[in-house]
Amino acid sequence: MQTLSNPAKSGEVLNESGQHWTMSPPKSSVPARTNRRKTNDQSGSVRIIAGSWRGRRIQFPDTVQLRPTPDRVRETLFNWLGQRLDDLSCLDLYAGSGALGFEAASRGASAVTLVESNPLVVNTLRQTVDRLEARQVSVHRADAIEFLAQTDRRFDVVFIDPPYAEGPPIALMLDRK
Repeated sequence: MQTLSNPAKSGEVLNESGQHWTMSPPKSSVPARTNRRKTNDQSGSVRIIAGSWRGRRIQFPDTVQLRPTPDRVRETLFNWLGQRLDDLSCLDLYAGSGALGFEAASRGASAVTLVESNPLVVNTLRQTVDRLEARQVSVHRADAIEFLAQTDRRFDVVFIDPPYAEGPPIALMLDRK
């Protein structure tokens, strides 16, 4: 392809056979998420992909630190784990939106423990538990490392998606359990 030399037609190109093609203007490079906080009444949501709550939406507050696991990543993760988690006990450390934990509960997990330290996020998680009537889901307001140090419970599946700065100590805690 060669570009036309006429500046008035800078949005057009010629292909090898001399036909004119109009190019679209470049798309804006606006980031998908900014670091500005929105007011408290604004929130985001993710949908539950499969199971008994398939298609239901989980609300979460819009905070800078919260980055829910995208649908496609959750779908891949649960494909690896198997579509059903019947009778398994799951722990979702750094629960955030709760997407991983609620997805596990929707797919048959008998017990799901959500651990989150942000009080606003914990309140939203508890509202979601009530709205879904998710009796198998418990929400704990705690630091993830402290929770691991204090609990004697064993879990079949553990979801860990910490803030970037907090990853390595968790792996050390799990080795000790």
